[in-house]
Amino acid sequence: MKRFYLFAFLLFCLTLSRSVYSQHNDTIPQELIAAYKKVIPYPQEVFSGGQYDISKAFHIEGTAFLASSEFKESCITINGISFDDILLNYDIQKDQLVTFHPNNFQRIIINSQKVNSFTLADGRHFIKTSENKDYYFDQNGYYEVLLEGDISVLAKHLKVDELKKELSSDETKNFYFIHMKHFFIQSNGDFFRINKKRDLAKTLGIPKKQINKTLKKMQIKYNKQTAESLVAIVEDYLSHEPKTKQ
Repeated sequence: MKRFYLFAFLLFCLTLSRSVYSQHNDTIPQELIAAYKKVIPYPQEVFSGGQYDISKAFHIEGTAFLASSEFKESCITINGISFDDILLNYDIQKDQLVTFHPNNFQRIIINSQKVNSFTLADGRHFIKTSENKDYYFDQNGYYEVLLEGDISVLAKHLKVDELKKELSSDETKNFYFIHMKHFFIQSNGDFFRINKKRDLAKTLGIPKKQINKTLKKMQIKYNKQTAESLVAIVEDYLSHEPKTKQ
């Protein structure tokens, strides 16, 4: 009972601190966060979502998750509070962040409205944003951060299932996952979808030949290494931008 009252008191303090401190610098005292984590070893913010349904993907070859079906210890920030060593995996078909409940080992969907960002075990960093709602596949708003700065490069991962070509009419229909990536430039809160080099040239306001020159220098093929190409071009653009303004 004492533990319950302590948890309730700390939760009240966290909520109050968030309200008060957000008026100044949007931070919460680290001592209070540490005390909360000590009392609550399994953070309620992480394990309070609905149960994850895996039944619909059984008939599809491959995995609906980003890389594999394995859950690994990762980091997540929820409501401004960071939690380490949380078992996570990212379903890019449903755009859902999933964890294991530590007691009953059920797969739990983390409430996307509470998520600020997360970093998977392999170091790939994702943010949650609501600024790209005009994009059809935005869903819960998770994007991988390829480059962060005044101009950011983001990637949206998604998987769709496609019917395999049948060899004969007697065979059972089989489906498999196709991993798709859509790329964006984010600047001043605006999102710009980048499909081809001309989209990048238009967004940055630079000639296409400058893009080709940079890619040739870096020995990068745009169609085969789109993510690397976008990062290289934006970094090169930012390195020259201050000189242009002078």
